[in-house]
Amino acid sequence: MFSDLTRATYIYGGQGSSVGIGASGVAYVGVIFNLSDPDYYAGPFGSAGFTISLADVGLTAFYFWDTSSAPLSGGTTQGLAVGYAPGAQVSMWSSSTMYSLTWRSDK
Repeated sequence: MFSDLTRATYIYGGQGSSVGIGASGVAYVGVIFNLSDPDYYAGPFGSAGFTISLADVGLTAFYFWDTSSAPLSGGTTQGLAVGYAPGAQVSMWSSSTMYSLTWRSDK
């Protein structure tokens, strides 16, 4: 968290569905909005995204949100991520994921 330099780590797992062709590995970075405490990023989150190749470069992007609120609503803990997906061709997907806080720097 930028306001007080709190850092946190999480583990996550879930399930989803996708449509497309190709396979890839992915490395991504993201930003989270409306996160006043690292505990608010724990629990169920939904996500939706896409992966596409442009020439030899695979790109991925997705939106994620706390499913206790509507997507894209004000005050919802939500975020965006973008990344590199080598080997990608094209796909669209959605998932339901459960995040668990494993460590935070201020406790």
